[in-house]
Amino acid sequence: MAIPGSGAISMSMFNTELGRSSNTSDSSLAGGSTPAVGSLFWLANQSGSLNQTAPHAMSEWYGYTAAGTVVYFTICDYLQADGSGNVSVSFTASETVDTNVSFSWTWTGINSSVITGTTTISSGNTYGVATVGGATADEFNSSILYNCPSPSSYGTQTYDCDSFSNCY
Repeated sequence: MAIPGSGAISMSMFNTELGRSSNTSDSSLAGGSTPAVGSLFWLANQSGSLNQTAPHAMSEWYGYTAAGTVVYFTICDYLQADGSGNVSVSFTASETVDTNVSFSWTWTGINSSVITGTTTISSGNTYGVATVGGATADEFNSSILYNCPSPSSYGTQTYDCDSFSNCY
């Protein structure tokens, strides 16, 4: 969602557009004639384009849209249940996610065990794992099917559904 092209704008709008909490404390607009690292103008230049030349004004943000970031995922299903019949399925993101991202999956074993579960990567993290029981002890899998991440996007991040890679 872009900053409006006219009318009242606020620091909270800038923070939201940049994928930060609207009430992020210590939100400096620029921090000097050259935008200081971490300032809103500096952050905007990392995820879009915004004039970096002083003097800086809030009106420079009219119509600003942050460029999105695509987050990619790696799945690990460890191929084999443990000695108790537990199956662990993990997902790793290419960068920290800005909200909880969940993956539903179905693990099928060679002895016909079928296990369903959900793995979640919590906001602010790059890794999530779920362990679910129900397989035969030490059973290998014949397949794992998983759904696209939910949600499919949040803030400036898009969660990729088409390029999962395996960890092995």
